[in-house]
Order: sequence, then C-alpha cells, then structure tokens
Amino acid sequence: MEFTQNTNWPCGFPELRSEATETPQGQVADVKAPEPPPLQPAFRQTDTVMPDVDWLRYIATAISDMEHRITDRIASMEQSITGQLTAMDGRLAAMDGRLTVMDGRLDTLEKGVLQRSTQTTAEMTSLRAECPVPSPMSSLEEFDSFEGKLRDKQFRQQTVAFLRTLGGWRVRDFVKRLLEPLFTSRLLANFNLTGQFGRRNFRRTRAYVLLEDVFRKWAEDHHYAHPQDFETAIRSLLRSAKASR
Repeated sequence: MEFTQNTNWPCGFPELRSEATETPQGQVADVKAPEPPPLQPAFRQTDTVMPDVDWLRYIATAISDMEHRITDRIASMEQSITGQLTAMDGRLAAMDGRLTVMDGRLDTLEKGVLQRSTQTTAEMTSLRAECPVPSPMSSLEEFDSFEGKLRDKQFRQQTVAFLRTLGGWRVRDFVKRLLEPLFTSRLLANFNLTGQFGRRNFRRTRAYVLLEDVFRKWAEDHHYAHPQDFETAIRSLLRSAKASR
C-alpha cells in the first residue's frame, strides 16, 4: 500500500491508494482505503467574535481628547469674543459721547444762523426794493454825488436790495441790467478799468465794489459764473458805451 498527498483535501490528509493484492489461493482482492473523518469548519456563524479591548480603549481616549480640545477651543473663542464686544461697547459709548457734543454744537450754530438770517431778512425787508436814484445818472457830478451817498450804510443796503431784484441767466446780461438803472451810456463812456486814455478808473470806485458784491451773491446761485466773469463783462460794457448817449 502506498501513501500519497491528496491535494483535494483541505487539511492535506494522506490518500491511501487501493492496490490489488494476491491471496494465497491466487485470487486478487481489492483493499479499500479508510475514509477520512468529516472536516469541521474553522468558523461557524454561531461563534462570537471577541472585540479588541485595547483598540476600543484607544478610540475612546481619542474621542475624549477631541472633546476636550473642542471644549477648550470654544471656551477660548467665547472669551475672545466677549473681550472684543466689551471693547466695542466702550468705543461705541465714546462715539456716542462725541456725537452728543457735536449735536450740541450744531444746535448752537443753527440757532446763530437762524438768528442772523432773521436779522438780515428784517433789515432787507425794512428797505424798499426800489431804485435809489430817480433816473440813470448821466454826468460825472451826479456820479460823484452817488459815490458819496454810498458811504451811508442804509443807502448802500437799499441799493443792494434793489439790484438783487434784477435777474438774468447770462453773466453779461445780468451785469448790463445792473448798470442800466444807475448809469447812462454817456456817463459810462468816461470810464475804463485802467484809468488810461483820459478816462477814470472804474475799478477804484465804490460803485464798482457795490456791483461786484451783488454779482458775487448772484453767482452763488449760478454755479457756472466766476468772479473774473464780472470784470470781463464790465470791461466789455465800458468799451461799448457811447459818449453821445
């Protein structure tokens, strides 16, 4: 009988081959190999797997450490936010105090402006908005008399109040309207802005300063107008004045 390794068996049980043997009587008899015991499975569904205790302890410790870190982080953030909010509250309180002071100053300024405006309006209202001269001046004697009257504050205010009632959109047209009620073309022919060529320097007269003040007030409502535009318009109108008129 010969033993060989049987690869079909999971556990590698030896295989006993059946060989023919000869009996004393000369007959050949078959010898059968014994059957192997039944194979028991290494794992059954009813078996219970025991967990790794060390691994579970490691996981529990890691989770606990993570919870502590998160808790500490949240506490730190809360403390930081609380500090920032406290600082912000202090700044807001300081700003509120400054705004209160500014409100008080603005109230004082507003009262002062309103009071001044009321006084100015009352002064202007008391003056009749009519031309201070009966008719446009045509001689230098009348002009010199007008210059003397402009020293009087009330007369000057009356003249300003009248001239401000004259409107106009273009600079030259407005300046021309300022000159026409006061001076004739014949009188203006005696002036220029340099005092040369035997003419008077209109720039050095009180009338020029008066007209310039009125123009500046008018220019505040007409933002396209500039102070130098007044001088340009005056120069043009003086050049175009005719002595015969």
